[in-house]
Amino acid sequence: MSTKNNYMNSIYVIDDYFCKKEDEINHIKHIKSIEDFEQYRIFVTKKNDNQPVLMEYYTGDQNVKPFFDVENYIASNSSKKEIKDSIELLNSKCVFELGKIYPNKNIIELMRPYRIVNKDKIKKIKISFRFIVNNVTTNCIQIKQVLNHYFKNDPITLSLFDLSVYRQGSNKICMIGDVKPYDQKNDFEKMKPFEIYNSSNTYFLFDMSITYIDKDYEKYVIDIPCGPIEENNNPSIKIAEIETGTLIKFNEEDNKYKNLDLNEIINHLQPFRADDRNDWLNGTFAIINCTKFNKLK
Repeated sequence: MSTKNNYMNSIYVIDDYFCKKEDEINHIKHIKSIEDFEQYRIFVTKKNDNQPVLMEYYTGDQNVKPFFDVENYIASNSSKKEIKDSIELLNSKCVFELGKIYPNKNIIELMRPYRIVNKDKIKKIKISFRFIVNNVTTNCIQIKQVLNHYFKNDPITLSLFDLSVYRQGSNKICMIGDVKPYDQKNDFEKMKPFEIYNSSNTYFLFDMSITYIDKDYEKYVIDIPCGPIEENNNPSIKIAEIETGTLIKFNEEDNKYKNLDLNEIINHLQPFRADDRNDWLNGTFAIINCTKFNKLK
């Protein structure tokens, strides 16, 4: 089912978190005012054992604000300072990166209070943020393409983003003030609602709802290169940049490092390769891939 453009200036919500896919259409509501929202909130809270299970509902092709759910996990015995530093680092990293994708846009920062969860059968502290680009409209397919494009050479940063929220079918996502039903298997602590993070700005419910869009919102479109990569007419010749910045040509077959062992290869890496974090990570992944491919130890 597609809800694309059915309703403008409303928040799409669903009043039954556990309903079957084929029954979803019977549980979708459209919030057009604070009064509508209050009635919805009272209804679903009573229905879910006094838990405010407030869920926005959307589909992959539906117009939504650009939104990003980000999460990171740290050791459960981390000190308060380590937790605080981890929260600030994650926030500043994501705001910086999203600011490059959406320059000069109003990015709303929401944080869910950290909690202990079961991550891969290990107790971890989970840190969660949601970032919403206000007054802009796009769709989930485009958001996912944008993330994969911008972070194609930075898998560590990409891994912080929850890509599962961009499914092409139907989706449910927590609203501001909302929690998911308590999961006895994975939750050691009950979830707490999102809160506005470190901002003096005033935001309204409709600003912080991803499905609420206005006809005056700016449509975000990006042309991402796709299709086959052009073949190199002379694949045996490559261009390599050396430390001085001079360009030299060399023949691919003339590989003087071919018979070196792993330690010797690592020793040939120039120290400047570690100056930039992304270069350092890419170099590390290259070594790992080479060792696996060549069965080196």
